[in-house]
Amino acid sequence: MRNDTARNVAIVVGLVVVFAVPSSGALAGTISLLIRALMLAAFLYFAYTMWRANQGAIANLPDRDRSIVYAALALLVVLLVAWLLLPLSGVRMLIVLGGIGGLGYLVWRTLQGGRGYY
Repeated sequence: MRNDTARNVAIVVGLVVVFAVPSSGALAGTISLLIRALMLAAFLYFAYTMWRANQGAIANLPDRDRSIVYAALALLVVLLVAWLLLPLSGVRMLIVLGGIGGLGYLVWRTLQGGRGYY
């Protein structure tokens, strides 16, 4: 087994032990919150790099389309924070995930429409 594989297996086993031990409720909650915060940071970093890569395309959009993109991105950040940091279950989770997918599609579609020839 390679070192990378052994390290990954050890991380997964460690997380299973922390979450499976009954007396580690506070520790498991802290680790879970830390993992969700790291996921939020990764999503925000991805959004920032995508913004930097598409900065020219966004600048060339008409004002209305640019406003749509920025408003959708702001709502997308709010929904990602809600999804990662608030306890969601059932219908609320479906609404948040549907909103994330819909807003992501709106941003993508607006950017694609701006690349057309008029």
